[in-house]
Amino acid sequence: MSILNKFFNFRKKSGLTQKELGKKLGIAQGYLSDIENGRKVPSDTLDLLFELTARAWEGTNKIQNGSMSLIDVNENQEWDAMYREKYLDLLEKHILLQEEVNRLREQSKKAIPTKLKKLS
Repeated sequence: MSILNKFFNFRKKSGLTQKELGKKLGIAQGYLSDIENGRKVPSDTLDLLFELTARAWEGTNKIQNGSMSLIDVNENQEWDAMYREKYLDLLEKHILLQEEVNRLREQSKKAIPTKLKKLS
């Protein structure tokens, strides 16, 4: 399933508007519209957040309907482990990138002559 279909299909199945789903994902309605219409591609982080949101919604519905089985519980544990691993991987990449940004900031501070620092 393509990314745009995944976002659109979940939103329609869950009965959410673009504004409501955007709020759950922490993005603007217009950005979600762009994703659904293929004008934008979500980041890995947003895609992961979407998957977690969709699974939580589906799990809540199964619990409310009384249709959660032992198989569902086992599948959820496997999915949770997989997404936890993806999340930790993204977090590690984020930390490394933040460290690189900080290192580059320090280098740029050293490269600017002292007189220019006083002017800014």
